[in-house]
Parts: sequence; C-alpha cells; structure tokens
Amino acid sequence: MPVYCFEECVAKAAARLSGGAGPCGVEAKMLKHWLLRYGAHSELLREAMATWVDWLSNGLPPYAAYRAVNTVRTIALDKCPGVRPLGIGEVWMRLWSDCCHMKTKAAATTACGNTQLCAGLQSGIEANLHAIRAIWPQSAGWTEDGASEEEDDGDPSSDTTLRRCIRAEGVLAPGTDPEAAEDAAFSRYKPGTAFGSALFDAHNGFNELNRYLILWNVAHRWNRGSRFAFNRYRHWV
Repeated sequence: MPVYCFEECVAKAAARLSGGAGPCGVEAKMLKHWLLRYGAHSELLREAMATWVDWLSNGLPPYAAYRAVNTVRTIALDKCPGVRPLGIGEVWMRLWSDCCHMKTKAAATTACGNTQLCAGLQSGIEANLHAIRAIWPQSAGWTEDGASEEEDDGDPSSDTTLRRCIRAEGVLAPGTDPEAAEDAAFSRYKPGTAFGSALFDAHNGFNELNRYLILWNVAHRWNRGSRFAFNRYRHWV
C-alpha cells in the first residue's frame, strides 16, 4: 500500500530532530529552525520534504537524484583502545526516514515483535527488565543468606528478622520490587549490592550482515516500508 506523507508529519518529525551535521554542513538544530520558525516559507519547505518522502516511499527514482543525501561524514571514534570510523549521515535523510517510519511503524512493530525492541514495541525494554529480575533476584540486591521463616527467633541480628525490618521500613533501591525476592527461599535485601550484566559482540554485526538478504526479508515482512528501505540501502554510501 502506498505511503502518504503531509507537511504536518514533517513538522512533527522536525520537532524531534537531533544530531550533528553531515557532509553538507546542515545540522539538526538548523534544519529544525528552517522547518518550524519562518511561517509560510517553512510551510513550503515542509511540503517539499513531504514530497521527497512520498517519492522515496512509493517510487523508484534514479539513484543520482538522491545520492548526495545518502553520503556520510566519517569521523574517528575512540573505542579505548582502538579507533573505529563512524559515519554521520545527512540530516535530510534522517528527517525523511523518521517521516516514513512514522507512517509505517505499526507494521514494523508487528513484524519484529520482541526480537527487536527498537522497532517500537510498547514497554518492551521494561518487560525484559522485570523478567530478568524475576528469575535473577540477586541482580536487584537480593542475596541468599541461609535463614528461613521458621528459624526466625526474634533475634534482631538474624537474617530473617533483618529482612522483615528492611521490608517494613521500605529500605529498597529505587525501582526495586519489594516482592521480587519471594521466589528465593532464603534471601534478604542488601542496599548497594545490586549489579548488572551486559553481553558484547566482538565484531561489528551491522557491517557483517547480508544487505540483499535483509532487503528481501523487509520486502516480505514490512512491505509498506520496503520501498523506502530499498532506495536507502540498495547502494553503499
């Protein structure tokens, strides 16, 4: 189905623009002013931007017509240790991509589901955090101790009594569920002992993916946004 973009959509996307300038030197703040603060002139520019979105979302324009906005400005990113090149794209393409995504994100969310949370799954990240905390209470500060409810003799120094006092006084880390430790038989909460876990890929996965296979999957699973994605990624920057 065709994608229709109007100047109101461009205005909404312009309000969220951020980032540095690409090769043409126009940064996000500058383009935001052009699109929103100059009355009738800004309205004409928004209409022109909407026409570009319609063109790239529904047609197959010659690549020479929009090749300039696909270029990037390469800078050196210090990875400590090592240096990796980072490309800053044109702000015009970022604006058009946001407008296209605004019109087609519902289908993208359905296609990706919970395997790619950045596609717009509502509360997806929060749900993952709650799931991890439920099966791994130690990450929120709950620590196994060895005392049980039956062993509680009223001694203020006992682990079970301490746990009850902590629950009663509400001494919990911000955002910690007081009932998160109920799954653990012998545990108590220790402030300042929470920790996190991260998994890092040693390779740059985005550069190792098969570009044509991705476009093929997008065409079948995210059909409304596939034409824009094809025009954006069928050539190297």
